[in-house]
Amino acid sequence: MILDASVIVAWFVADEPFGQRALEVRSEVMAAPGSVAVPAICWTEVAHAIERALRRGRLPADALEPAGAAIRELMGIIPTRDVDPAESMRLAVEHGTGVYDASYLVLARSFRRPLLTLDRRLAAVGEAGAIDVVWLGEG
Repeated sequence: MILDASVIVAWFVADEPFGQRALEVRSEVMAAPGSVAVPAICWTEVAHAIERALRRGRLPADALEPAGAAIRELMGIIPTRDVDPAESMRLAVEHGTGVYDASYLVLARSFRRPLLTLDRRLAAVGEAGAIDVVWLGEG
């Protein structure tokens, strides 16, 4: 599987929609870490989302250091893969999404693995591009 940052962020931020589904994925990842991968941009996106959650009061101020340590630990568990930036850019233009989001789709297509996401828009873009995407939300 390829994990989108939205899934990993839900491991940290309890009030994320469908966080329980994300925690189930986390259990699967920890049981078989070699079964997943992320693009290199993922960790920066996760850190950015946690920083925003801290600023908005969705996480307590004292969560900064433990979250940073947890991200570093996850980086050692979940393999990071390089993604062709030109291909990500082409896919982003073609489907009207951002290059960062497109990098997850490119990785999923390259490795022929499903992309797991909590981002409904990303899931729709992936489906439009005939990329195997599993939206972890409901409905």
